Amino acid sequence: MSKEKETLYIYTRVSTKGQFDKGTSIDTQIELGIKKAKTLGMNYEVFNEENARSTFDHFENRPQMQKILEEIKEGKCKHLYIQHQDRLSRHLETFAVMRKLFVMYGVKVYSEQTGVTNFNDDGENFTFGIFAEVAVMVNQQTKKRMYKGKKRKTKDGFWHGGPSPFGYDLKRTKNGTLLAINDEQSEWVIKMFNWYKSGLSGKDIKRRLDGNIKTKRGLDLWSDGSIQAILRNTHYYGEYEVFGQINKCPAILSKELWDEVNGRMKREDKISSVWYEKWSDKNNEIRDLLVCNHCNSKMGGRSRSYKNEKKYVYQCITHNKRWKEMSEKGDWRRNKYCENNVSMDCERVEDSIWLVLMEVMKESYSLKEKFKQQQLANKGKSRVERDREVKKLVKKQKRNLNQISDIEDLIDRLEVEEIVERNNKNRIKNKIKLFQSKYEELLNEKKDIEIAITSLKAKNLWIDWVKDYDVFINEQNNLSNQEKIELIRKYVKRIGVSFDKESKSHSLNIEFRLKLIDETLNYHNPNNKSDGYEVIDGINKLKVDMDYNVRNIRN
Repeated sequence: MSKEKETLYIYTRVSTKGQFDKGTSIDTQIELGIKKAKTLGMNYEVFNEENARSTFDHFENRPQMQKILEEIKEGKCKHLYIQHQDRLSRHLETFAVMRKLFVMYGVKVYSEQTGVTNFNDDGENFTFGIFAEVAVMVNQQTKKRMYKGKKRKTKDGFWHGGPSPFGYDLKRTKNGTLLAINDEQSEWVIKMFNWYKSGLSGKDIKRRLDGNIKTKRGLDLWSDGSIQAILRNTHYYGEYEVFGQINKCPAILSKELWDEVNGRMKREDKISSVWYEKWSDKNNEIRDLLVCNHCNSKMGGRSRSYKNEKKYVYQCITHNKRWKEMSEKGDWRRNKYCENNVSMDCERVEDSIWLVLMEVMKESYSLKEKFKQQQLANKGKSRVERDREVKKLVKKQKRNLNQISDIEDLIDRLEVEEIVERNNKNRIKNKIKLFQSKYEELLNEKKDIEIAITSLKAKNLWIDWVKDYDVFINEQNNLSNQEKIELIRKYVKRIGVSFDKESKSHSLNIEFRLKLIDETLNYHNPNNKSDGYEVIDGINKLKVDMDYNVRNIRN
């Protein structure tokens, strides 16, 4: 019986994106690695790190090297190929970790520079270490030369490297790269500064930018952080600091305008975010979902004293907003402006919405299906792997929710423009259609992320996923009030509030972001259900009657 061939692990990487795009260095490394495997009579497997800068030469930035190290620990990798020692690492701390594993698990390393190195041989181990030290020294010297060169170039008016700020392009010349004003983007920079100077907030500016001018990265939606960064950027009045020196660049606006805008920003930064205790500090997150069905106004909030205790209630903001507009005859009367003039205890409202959400989630086929898939997929993962994935998903979830909120605002604004700007109706309709499509994608992504996080956080990965899903639903009731509100916001888009004068009770028209209500299963073969099925969307609106006098504040 012939002996099974051993495998040569070929590790490749380049230090700059430019090298990777050209492909020559990577191709050469792979070609030489395969040639070495054939010479040794081994199979081979390529681990291509692509672009991994030596500046960030740590394991968390090199997933392919992490895979190889795991294979070494499992006893699978015994032969490793690198073109040169500096492909492993240019940092002594990182290299020391690898070297220890090579010795511990008897790994042989092949390179074009030193041939084959058996780390259990003291002499070969020592020689390889010398080459590694030299690679580190060369890397440090190269960095110093590059730093001095960039500093000198920047002092002469050339760009120091990296992408240009919004409002500028990079202009290549024979002697170096220069910043050049982008005509279209620079006009928007001036608009942003003038808008902020006139009193608009960052969110107001964002609404004017979304869908009208793309970000530097080509995105349709702007973030508040990007706008703040532009307003604080000194490039726009003609100078910036880098390498410890002040450098000149083409100015887009005056220093006076920049000073005025940044003066306002500094003043606002000093304003404390902690106001005196008021209603909105406690309930703003649920309040902005509530809309009065009678007058289409937002629901407001206020505090009331009840039995020497402060209670919080929701109420239509126009129930008596214009009482001062009554005539000289004093013809004010109840219900003159909005019929929805009875307040609701906020705790009752939130409890009602929470119970409805839990019931919808419990019965949803699509949420169950996603949960099942995640449970089965995560079954073989270690606790460390799952924790790492949870951290990534939480960041992704935050971006997803921000994007959903941004697109909702944008679609609302475009729908208003469609009514007002009749000449551009078709163009605006196409924009709305485009963003609605993206909105649906983000909603589906939101659902996937939510289920993925829940599954990864599970302490035990049960085989009985049906029972597990029931446990998951029940565990939601142990969340804090703040966490419950956050979950409501993830699934609920709008809550319309109606008031019935005869019964003196309110009803809630809850509009969910996803079509989870009354979903159905469509089996591929009704006679043999094991052949699989697909989940058919239901509806996303539900009416809830609050069958008690909601004005009576709960003890």
